[in-house]
Amino acid sequence: MKVEFFYYLVFCTSSWIVSSEKLEFTALNVALLEPNGVKILQKLEKHLWSAINNLGEIIRVNASMSDEIPMKKVLDCSPQLLDQSFRIRLAREETIKIDFEDGKIGLENGKFNFLLILGQDFEKCKVDDTLLATASPCYIEGSNRPLLGLLNICPGQRRWKKFSMITDLFRHEILHSLGFGMIKEKNENKLNDESGLFLDFDKRATDFMIKSFDCDGLAGILSDDERKTHLDQKIFKTELMTAVLSNRRNFFTNISAMILEDTHLNDGLFEPIK
Repeated sequence: MKVEFFYYLVFCTSSWIVSSEKLEFTALNVALLEPNGVKILQKLEKHLWSAINNLGEIIRVNASMSDEIPMKKVLDCSPQLLDQSFRIRLAREETIKIDFEDGKIGLENGKFNFLLILGQDFEKCKVDDTLLATASPCYIEGSNRPLLGLLNICPGQRRWKKFSMITDLFRHEILHSLGFGMIKEKNENKLNDESGLFLDFDKRATDFMIKSFDCDGLAGILSDDERKTHLDQKIFKTELMTAVLSNRRNFFTNISAMILEDTHLNDGLFEPIK
């Protein structure tokens, strides 16, 4: 998949900078769309907003993009909204009014640049009683970054009582909604494209690991399984984008940062800092 550049991560240990002066960036600003029929515990809500605020501090997105989301895409993403009212919040206590013009949600007021729908998939929750949450992008216009994502939460699972890194879990899922591991590489010339061993969009991350760990034979960033949505748990352990999060602190490292960047990059738009 060939895509334009739309993410720039402000990461204190990042080895890359934007080489184009034409691009303008702004902080990732997530608005949460909450259907009235979806209820989560206050504890979970607190951690969700902590995750949203944290990612807003470290991720910057291209400001010159589409300024509207078709309401049809919102309904396709979350069909229950057809017969439910909802509210859109920018912060825990701030509900914002959205003007629906021509069946679209306008982003032109600049208050947010990514809309995350809060949902509950009871069937998935019943099938897997260890499942706490899932997320995916819902609307990608052309080669743009996602403007809309869906976060499904299983609030009734017993596992919540024993799991303490809830903010990390929501950070992990929001990164999936932004495209991490959910958008697949379709470059036929990529050596590991069909092997299922390595994550897509891992060139920068691989180069970084080769340089950092003096491992010239490294072919790619090992994935957790053939779906290639997560880093390999046995190798990356407490990295934020492994399939199983630690019950201690999980780290959003350069490895995942560069994969997210490359998911929305054309080659040559970043250059090493001298």
